[in-house]
Amino acid sequence: MRANPDDPRRPVIESRIAAQPAAVGFAQYNPGEAAGEVRAVTRGAAAAGRTLVLVPYAIPDRDCGWASQGGAPDIAAYDAWIREFAQGLGAARPS
Repeated sequence: MRANPDDPRRPVIESRIAAQPAAVGFAQYNPGEAAGEVRAVTRGAAAAGRTLVLVPYAIPDRDCGWASQGGAPDIAAYDAWIREFAQGLGAARPS
């Protein structure tokens, strides 16, 4: 909606779509970037006073190589990636 503030469908979009809760998915296996990406999303949610739901989905061999294939190359790589993902969450307690 930010990109098209004058869209005549705005009220419908806001009431039926934008107001609905949705999780933020992290499906890309991106060592060295995961913590920063998670941190950016969590800071944005905190600044907006929102409760955040994150889905780390870079699991190895996901979807058996079909439509949403990808993820980490193996379990050791995923373990390192998910640890980095967790670092991005930080240690802050909800208020």
